[in-house]
Amino acid sequence: MNRQMQMRVGEFRTDNEKDAWQQGYISSIEVLMDLHQDLPENLQGALCAGWWCAFEDATKRRR
Repeated sequence: MNRQMQMRVGEFRTDNEKDAWQQGYISSIEVLMDLHQDLPENLQGALCAGWWCAFEDATKRRR
């Protein structure tokens, strides 16, 4: 897992950065929870793994 994915809210200095982190955290949890409800339990791990791969790919493209 890359360093950017491991950063926690306490590592940001400004209130704006902390607010943005919190919005990203909350929205990602809400999206995954909605998707979880639509899938059988045996597919939920694959859903989360796919989300992480997509996130890693997106962060690599921004560099």
